[in-house]
Amino acid sequence: MLNEFVYRGKTYCIKTPLDSDYTENEVVKFNQLQDIRSFFETALNDYGSDAWVIVMGIAKWNYPFSCRPPKRCPEPTEHDYFQTFCQQIYNGELTLIEIKHFKGKAIKDLKLQQCCVDLIKDINSRIVLSNILGGVLVVLPVFKAFFYPPGYSKWASLTSTVYSIGTEDWELLAKDIQIVPMLLRKVVRDEAQRHAYDHDRKHENKLRMFWEGIVDAFNY
Repeated sequence: MLNEFVYRGKTYCIKTPLDSDYTENEVVKFNQLQDIRSFFETALNDYGSDAWVIVMGIAKWNYPFSCRPPKRCPEPTEHDYFQTFCQQIYNGELTLIEIKHFKGKAIKDLKLQQCCVDLIKDINSRIVLSNILGGVLVVLPVFKAFFYPPGYSKWASLTSTVYSIGTEDWELLAKDIQIVPMLLRKVVRDEAQRHAYDHDRKHENKLRMFWEGIVDAFNY
C-alpha cells in the first residue's frame, strides 16, 4: 500500500482527505501536537524502519510553498518539513492509521450445536434491528447467518452441516462486521466470549475456537 511503513511490528499508513479506504477504528488518535511529534521522531529514528523515507516524501509533497518566483526564498529544511507535517496531522489535513490484519484460526470439520445456532439467531436479530443489512462479503453459510434478512427460516441447516473455516473466511467476516455499530459489537463480543468459556469448560475445542474467532472478529 502506498505511504505505508512498519514501526515496532505494526503497519501504519498516511492518508489524505481524498482517501476513504479505511475505518474510524484504524485511525491513530493523538491528544496534543507534541504527542504527534514524539511518535514520529521515534519512528523516524527506528533502525530498519522505512518511516523516514515515507514521512519525508509526504512532508515535502504536501509542504505549502507560499513563496513563488521571481521571489528568492530559502529552501525549507528537513525540520521545516517535519514540523509542518506534524501540524497537518494535528489539523486533520493528513491522517495516520494503523493497518490491522485480522487472522482467525482455521478450523476443520466444525459442527455447530443447537446452542450455537440459537446465539447466532439472537445476534442476527440484533443486527436486523440496527437496519444495517446490505451486501456482505462472506460466502460461508455459518458466517452469512449473522446477516440473514428478516424471515429467514432455514436455521436448522446450520446444525446439519459440517464446516471448514479458513483464515480468508475470518478476514471477510471481520470486514463485514465493520458496518455493525460499536455498541452492538461490544454486546456481541461479551455474549460470544461467554459461549467460548462454556465450550472450553466442556472441552469442546473446535466450538471454543469458533466463538473465540467471533470475539476477535467483532473486536477488529
